[in-house]
Amino acid sequence: MYEPRELFHFMLGCIKDLGAENGLKLPQAFGRWFASLYFDNPQNFVFSDGSGDGKVDLFFQSSNGNEVDHCILNTKFTQNYNALAAVRSGWMIVGFNLAFDLSRLSRGWRRSRKGGFRLILSLQFDHKSRTWIPHPYRPELSLDAKDARSTFITRGVPRFRKDEWPNPGRFLDVGTLLFSLFDKHASLDQWCAEFQRKGYVIDRKLAHEPSGRVTREELRYCRQDVKITQQLLNAAKREFDIHPLPSLLPDKAYSPASLAKAYMREMNIIEPLTKFKSSR
Repeated sequence: MYEPRELFHFMLGCIKDLGAENGLKLPQAFGRWFASLYFDNPQNFVFSDGSGDGKVDLFFQSSNGNEVDHCILNTKFTQNYNALAAVRSGWMIVGFNLAFDLSRLSRGWRRSRKGGFRLILSLQFDHKSRTWIPHPYRPELSLDAKDARSTFITRGVPRFRKDEWPNPGRFLDVGTLLFSLFDKHASLDQWCAEFQRKGYVIDRKLAHEPSGRVTREELRYCRQDVKITQQLLNAAKREFDIHPLPSLLPDKAYSPASLAKAYMREMNIIEPLTKFKSSR
């Protein structure tokens, strides 16, 4: 089994080769490499990196043989293994059943004071005890169950160098957002079928029985899951934007009650608990 560092350098080698073949700098080559993994027949690439900081906007077309999609990717490239750009910069981390996905990426876990879980994402070797311990400069993630289907996910604070983490973590579970909008739970494939009936262009999950091994079929299955999760995110965001609720962020919508409370705020309706003071 490959270690994460080995996989990172393997991907970095693929990006360098692609850049050399096409005369691209590494930030641009990374965007093209990513597009080739997750999109059908990407072509007609246009790159934009006005500030020269590696935050590349990639414009291209994708075709499945019947339809042509116009796509935009916003990418951030780094050659440093274990770089923390996404979480440290406050970027939104998105997934379907996100708590499960994050748990698979963690290096360990422990119970939190609230009874939930704290995921350890980075370890440091302690020479005194000769063991691996949670990294004191890296925050953990807190997972506290809201109910059987939804989880509050927050970023903790590291023991040291707290000033290096000024932005709060943002985590969006697409399944939770869809529950907030439609008041029902469904699987990833069931939501894809639902939005297909609504007229959205969304693919479906592949019929595949996981083998637990790294094969082309497994990689194709995983890539398809990433692709349809992105498509479902875009569809959910369009549905969410129908509601004129500028004070409510998608990653703060946990149930239909979140939308109801946001509408009350927009109408300047004071909540009963605030309006009516208890004499007790």
